[in-house]
Amino acid sequence: MSDSSEFLVLISYDNQGQILGCQGGSRECLEQKLAMSEGNFLFAETEAKKSKHYVDIESLEVKEKGQPPSDGYVFNYEQKEWEFTLPLAKELKWEEVKNQRNNQEFSSFEWQGSQIQCNEVSQRRLQGAVQMVAINPSIVIDWTMEDNSVVSLTAPQVIDMGTALGGHVTATHEHGRMLRQLISDATTKAQLDLITW
Repeated sequence: MSDSSEFLVLISYDNQGQILGCQGGSRECLEQKLAMSEGNFLFAETEAKKSKHYVDIESLEVKEKGQPPSDGYVFNYEQKEWEFTLPLAKELKWEEVKNQRNNQEFSSFEWQGSQIQCNEVSQRRLQGAVQMVAINPSIVIDWTMEDNSVVSLTAPQVIDMGTALGGHVTATHEHGRMLRQLISDATTKAQLDLITW
């Protein structure tokens, strides 16, 4: 005879074996919930996670999915194995490329042999400096370089630095668009794997 007070986990799952939810409690409480619920349920001694487990419809056992081979795989509950899905892989590849594009855009760029920081704050400061010298071309602006050295810039130099920043941002986004097209055109996992920043 089972102990009505023993702690169990009630697992709900769909007709393919995908776990929908888990609830822990005493057998008595869970059986009361079960009596008022519809769908597929089974009792287990340990919690099952949607991301790591599934219910084998044939044996009615909770089993581990194992790790996906790489990004772009979804679990096929009918075949009980990981399956490569090109649309998902493309979506994940584009997210990867966007992150790399943003890192590139907001890192630094070269101007007259020096590296200039261009994170979001630095870009706003440079844009502000360009506006200042456009209004008053006679001013000189002290600018801190990436290596923390300070140089005094004339109006033409500030404008030239701003132009270099614009070129850096434009080139970065052009490269990103090119990679996005390659992702869109890819028809196999091997082609996607070759796409890197």
